[in-house]
Amino acid sequence: MPSRLSPLAIQTIQEILNKYTANFSKDVPGVCVSIHNTNGEDLLTCSSGKTGANGEEDMTNDHQFWMASLTKLITSVAVLQLVETGKLSLDDGEQLENLIPELKGLPILSRDATTGKMVLVPRKNLITVRQLLAHTAGFGYTFFSPELREYLKTNKISGLKLLEELNFISPLLFEPGTDFNYGAGSDIAGLALERATGMKLGDYVERNIFQPLQMENSTFDKDTSKKLKNLVKLNQRDPDNGTLREVPHVYSLNRSGKPDHFHSGGAGCFGTATDYAKFLSTLANDGVSPRTKHRILSSESIKYLFSNQLEHNPNFLRKPMIGIPGLTPNLQEFFPQAGSPPQGWGSSFVIALEDVMDTGRPKNTYHWYGLANMFYWIDIERGIVAVICAQVLPFFDPTCWELWKGVERAVYKGLIPSVKAKL
Repeated sequence: MPSRLSPLAIQTIQEILNKYTANFSKDVPGVCVSIHNTNGEDLLTCSSGKTGANGEEDMTNDHQFWMASLTKLITSVAVLQLVETGKLSLDDGEQLENLIPELKGLPILSRDATTGKMVLVPRKNLITVRQLLAHTAGFGYTFFSPELREYLKTNKISGLKLLEELNFISPLLFEPGTDFNYGAGSDIAGLALERATGMKLGDYVERNIFQPLQMENSTFDKDTSKKLKNLVKLNQRDPDNGTLREVPHVYSLNRSGKPDHFHSGGAGCFGTATDYAKFLSTLANDGVSPRTKHRILSSESIKYLFSNQLEHNPNFLRKPMIGIPGLTPNLQEFFPQAGSPPQGWGSSFVIALEDVMDTGRPKNTYHWYGLANMFYWIDIERGIVAVICAQVLPFFDPTCWELWKGVERAVYKGLIPSVKAKL
């Protein structure tokens, strides 16, 4: 049967959360952890601290978080559902560009060797859904791409308006299919779903993922949904004195108040830690909810979702990324590991091809992050999933990072052995 947690591990995890939230205006205001197994059991959902740096409200397990890039995995599953029904193709670039004609003729952003200025050059390859999900289509994010920021500044384009006005289809950073760059591919994939179904992404996900999995507190409608009642405050760390302050949520795309605002496939979901753990445990259980028994993906699609899309590029996250102060740090690599072993990438997450030595998490596990210091991992072999939710900027906050690692260590130190679950 899938794994369980020892009583000592449960106690230790709660103590870790209490430690890091004791000084809620200096360390982490509040955090919620949810750990489930593929039997459908909630092994531990616990919270600690406050909903914001002002300390006005206690954090509870019912509070909802901006999921940020944890949204991408939801979008990947939704898109693969359409691949199963034949409404979308993984590799038919003509189909994709006919659905989204804004992609046709989209150029590549390049720096002129003579003038040093950013120029646009034609591309040769078509863009495919497979590339969008694997982040190999060439799209970037402004907060990790100085070149894209320079282009937008030169052309007086607002980064937020890229999303607000559906003009987010910015120039590519390389020829589609030739490299990896973490960016807006999931947003384009979500738009393809909308064009193929005639439904808003959030409405499709509500019907085909949230309802079947009883994810009753998740939504893409931040400003109009009645489901979003307990949203945690977003907090930002002062770079000079390290204190935290509450700031407006950066990802309310419904600034006009219109009910048909853009649903971001890359970062537009809000929900509870428990809801997201239900989703993860379904994927770890071969696409079948262990609670409701609904299948949301076929076994074949699950295998694709967890397969390494970048075997030819085992160091794809080992390149410097220049961030934006207060939002994203400068990073030498996303997933540092001793000895720099090969890296793998599924359809929304890192695949640990070797043991994560500093926490005890074994190889062949999967994880990813969200901008406001959200983190999850999936361990199919042991039948366990976990999500750790905070709302702190900038990304990769050192205090949040240490909290993540502490929880992960406690899980693997206190994991009760079980029969291995198979993918």
